[in-house]
Amino acid sequence: MVLALPVSNDDAAHPHHDGAPEAESQGGQVLRLGVVGAVRRMVSGAFRGRCPEIERRTGRRRSIMAPVQVSHAALRERAVIFDISEGGALVHTWMAIGIGDTLDLFLAEERLHISGHIVGSRTALRNVAFDQQISSDIVVSIAQKYRPKVAEVARHEHQVFINRLTDAMAGKVKLQTTDLDADHNCQFGRWYHSVTDTELLGTEPFVALEALHKEIHALGHSVLAALLDRQHALATSRLAELNSRSQVLLNAIELLCCPQFEAAARA
Repeated sequence: MVLALPVSNDDAAHPHHDGAPEAESQGGQVLRLGVVGAVRRMVSGAFRGRCPEIERRTGRRRSIMAPVQVSHAALRERAVIFDISEGGALVHTWMAIGIGDTLDLFLAEERLHISGHIVGSRTALRNVAFDQQISSDIVVSIAQKYRPKVAEVARHEHQVFINRLTDAMAGKVKLQTTDLDADHNCQFGRWYHSVTDTELLGTEPFVALEALHKEIHALGHSVLAALLDRQHALATSRLAELNSRSQVLLNAIELLCCPQFEAAARA
């Protein structure tokens, strides 16, 4: 698992359960959710002590995808919150800012203004510590609303991925191999590799998504490679396989974002 940012150890505030609870999937099948406490502790504490300021982010970091307007001095742009807790948030933004800079967040639908400063930064991921903690009720409300957005974004983004390949095969557009994102560069991939939510890390469905997501992107690239080599029969076959495997991926993401999964993961 690749971590995008240093994280703190929230074990004291959120005890782990090393058992393997079961949850019923949306299709009615029972899926075993093996929660590996040792993995959670290793990941959440991997960078402990590197940045004392990050320790202010106490509490569970709930993984979400929430649109947010961010501003710093005269700079302002739309961004996405990848996780939120009472003490801070992980924000994906390409704004030219760094550690120590202030950052104001505004969630329009919630009419919520939050001020903070950046305590961790890597590429476009900014770990923001809030100047004043927000209530647990607000955090839970935001998480319940925006956790399902992860699945919505993944489904939309994936459909665009499929459509581009389909259009290329139909001769409507010309694509090169560099035109397709790698698995860690799409929006879902960036979110996945940034997760530090202790209720997700170590669960079998979450861990399994990494290989499945890589497989989908690899299949997409193989479709394009076959097309560029004028092997249309092979490209058609690979595209059919891509469509089939894609549904498996999207179903897995939907399960991960449903309330029933979260309840089972905490059990």
